[in-house]
Amino acid sequence: MDFKHPHPELPGGKEDGFPERRRMKRLRLAAILIMVLVCRGAAFSGPMPAAVSNKNLRVELDQKPFALRIMDSSGKILLQTEGRIAFTTVRDQSSPFAKGKAEPWTEVSELANLEIQNNQIQAELSAQAGSKALVRLKIFFLNYDSLRVETEVLNQPQVNRLRIKFLSAPDDLYYGMGERYNTAQQKGNLVYNWTQEGCMLGCNNTVVTYFPVPFYLNPRGFGFLLDDTHYSEFDFGKTDPGIFALTNFNRQMNLMIFSGPSPLEIIEHYTDYTGRIKVPPPWAFGVWNAADEGSPRAREVARVSRQEKIPTSAIWSEDWAWPSKGFLSLMIDQTFQWELNRKRYPDYEQVAQELHRDGFRFLGYFTPYIGARSQIFRQAGKYMAQSPLGKPAVFSWLLSKVAEPDLTNPEAREWWQKTFFQKALDYGIDGWMHDFSEYTPTWVKFADGRDGWAVHNDYPVLWAKTGREFWEQARPDNDYVFFMR
Repeated sequence: MDFKHPHPELPGGKEDGFPERRRMKRLRLAAILIMVLVCRGAAFSGPMPAAVSNKNLRVELDQKPFALRIMDSSGKILLQTEGRIAFTTVRDQSSPFAKGKAEPWTEVSELANLEIQNNQIQAELSAQAGSKALVRLKIFFLNYDSLRVETEVLNQPQVNRLRIKFLSAPDDLYYGMGERYNTAQQKGNLVYNWTQEGCMLGCNNTVVTYFPVPFYLNPRGFGFLLDDTHYSEFDFGKTDPGIFALTNFNRQMNLMIFSGPSPLEIIEHYTDYTGRIKVPPPWAFGVWNAADEGSPRAREVARVSRQEKIPTSAIWSEDWAWPSKGFLSLMIDQTFQWELNRKRYPDYEQVAQELHRDGFRFLGYFTPYIGARSQIFRQAGKYMAQSPLGKPAVFSWLLSKVAEPDLTNPEAREWWQKTFFQKALDYGIDGWMHDFSEYTPTWVKFADGRDGWAVHNDYPVLWAKTGREFWEQARPDNDYVFFMR
């Protein structure tokens, strides 16, 4: 059929007498029309997947059935989704390990909208063809070696569970997941990400960890990070050996993929994104000796270390602010507020000077808690994490009742630093054990708008940030150490 423009007077309407040129115009118009229809979600049944790529990574999105596939530059599949994305709402749940009231899962797999622009993919999924979009995916590159996949449930703020499944091949292995006591390679395990204390009762499991990191390294050639602080579950084939299922206790799921030819390069790309730990000063790698129970004991340990030529670089008196009956009394004392114990250390400043003179560093101890009946607690209300009633949140810590500062609030961090850390520095301390921070309840409210579900795993990071901010300002020469479990 010959093509006749209905309005020859308009641009493109004048026929030029060259059939081949007219045929090429028609082909270009047809190609543009097809691209518009696909990008607007009007044509999803074509065999070709939507795709974006860069030098080292390629992403393909199959439309029917829906699947997301990530490959390296050679075409090797690194990661591929399996089945439907699902979400639900669970109410009246006090912790990840308590029972709640769960609604049925909603599953989505129908592509409702698709847009590819600036080498990025944005797709919206619905439960069935023709229904409204329920989930949005955004896929984009951070650089040649890093890819981000953002998944979000639309217009349903009550949703607090999101699940995505991936194929797990026989040669897939999963190294990492932070500080774990059971094994380094987690295939076949269901791994939980919730920072908590409890190793006194046994740690050889996938539950207890002081330092959960939702990141694994796969020898297939990539690293995988769930960029979220909420509780999550990584089912590495325990339920189904052919499936890696990820469930995040949030209505969002932000994933990072880091590729590379070697594990070391993958870790380098990963830490380019997350940041790297500063190397401690040389003395931190020497021998430290504990010296609790008062000034005489600290002096004695220092004397023996030098006399016996023990290459000791630091003396650690962690009980400097504990009640006189030791840590057990700290566990039950609701009045403690990080005051120097003058009964045990009447000349604490002098001890610090003597240790420094003899080439030692002097270390102490802190937690982020103050007793719920302490004098400072009554003065620090606005700087404390809050209860749903708008009052300082009081919760159980070991055998005591405590409160913790709202470390999402810069003013609260500054208050804590000036009130407690600065006093310790003035006494002569060169660092401390930066202990605990694993007890934030889910019901606590924070200044940045988050609750304990979001902050619980983040609180140890905020606690570390509070210490690092203080020491970097106090000693920019890096002559300090604080350490965490």
